[in-house]
Amino acid sequence: MEEFISIVSSLGFPIAVAVFALWNSHQHEVYLQNVLDSTLKENTKAIDRLSDLIDGGLMWVKNGHEDILGGKEK
Repeated sequence: MEEFISIVSSLGFPIAVAVFALWNSHQHEVYLQNVLDSTLKENTKAIDRLSDLIDGGLMWVKNGHEDILGGKEK
């Protein structure tokens, strides 16, 4: 970070501000990408779990426990 500051400060104020703005926007982009990746992973886990629950319920019905659909249990 110190090296970054020394390089930027040697460029002059207007260029230093522009470089800092680009660096700062990149940091926000990285942060947002990490948040999106994390959210996607959590949503994928939730969808997979819901899918497993639905599959389990369908197998339960298929195996003769049709009473939940108004039929008779075998």
